[in-house]
Amino acid sequence: ELQEKLQEEQVVVAQKAQVSQRLMEHVEKEKDMVSGEQEKAEIEENKTNIVFQESQALESECKRDLEAAQPIVQEALAALDSLNKGDLTELKALGKPPPDVELVVVAVMCLTADPKRIPPKKARDWANCKKMMANV
Repeated sequence: ELQEKLQEEQVVVAQKAQVSQRLMEHVEKEKDMVSGEQEKAEIEENKTNIVFQESQALESECKRDLEAAQPIVQEALAALDSLNKGDLTELKALGKPPPDVELVVVAVMCLTADPKRIPPKKARDWANCKKMMANV
């Protein structure tokens, strides 16, 4: 009777050992899969960190550029405040202005135009600049 019970117990132990073995194999597979996913995640994290560092560097560069441009913008605004109607009248009276003057007035014409109706290149000439100045 003890022998029979021992044999029954051995069968149960053998079954549980098989179940444990399958469970261990399953856990090992899952562990390998997790390890692979973790490696992928680390690679993506490294890529993300590089992009973040590059964006930080770009942000710093943009801030420096903006700080450098601010005095120039302030100077330009101050120069605009010094213009008067007589200056525009004198400018409109020019038959053929120097190329740099025409370039600046064309730029002003483009900058002050409605963004949906910026003049095409062929319309960026002195005659159209004079029309624009007539409306000022």
